[in-house]
Parts: sequence; structure tokens; C-alpha cells
Amino acid sequence: MKSSIIIPTAGRPFAIRAAIRSLFAISPNIHDTELLVVDNNAQEDLVRDVYGYCASLNGRVRCIRESNPGSTAARHRGIKESRGELLTFIDDDVEVSHGWLGSQPAKLPTVIPNESRLKQIKGPIE
Repeated sequence: MKSSIIIPTAGRPFAIRAAIRSLFAISPNIHDTELLVVDNNAQEDLVRDVYGYCASLNGRVRCIRESNPGSTAARHRGIKESRGELLTFIDDDVEVSHGWLGSQPAKLPTVIPNESRLKQIKGPIE
């Protein structure tokens, strides 16, 4: 199953770098996982910084811009732009640890009945 990890960000270029590095550290060869950064920043110098960083990763991270302010708008844009069947959101200041990604499918409850294409999963960060 193809999955997408969506990371909304605004004004924290160092935090987004750390979040992306932590994802690559736990799974350096992510094949069926799309990493999508949704930049929700109004400052052009920070936008260029985030795009430049994503570009330096040789296509391993897709960066898109959402001009409407707020994390809800950024998350909705991430949903719209994602290519995965399973969507995971992390904040730009989260650094994941080993085992985080691999342990998730085993813990996924279905909240919305199977008749629906949409499923919602919630859970604590361990």
C-alpha cells in the first residue's frame, strides 16, 4: 500500500530539516512512501529556503505551497496533493524514532466503516 507522510510547515526551516532527516534515518530507502512538505509560509526568504532544501534531496521530498494561512489549510492541501492510500501527518517539529513508521500499520484501527473510502486513524506518539 502506498502511503504519504504529510508535513505542514510555516516559518521553521531548521525544524523541517530535522523532521525530514529523522524520517530518512528510520528508513533511508523509503520506496512506497511519499514525503510531502506543505509550505504555509508568507515570508519569501523562508519559502526559498524550504524549497531549496527539498530540491537538494534529489526528488525524495515533494514540496508544495499553500497560500491560505493556517495548519488546516496546509493539511487539506496535503490531502489533495498526496498520492498515497494511507496518509500520515506529522508536525514540522517532530523527530520520529526507529520503529515509528514500521509499527504503525499493525496499530491502525478503522474508525469509519469499510464502505467509506475515508478512514481516520488517531493515536498517541510513543
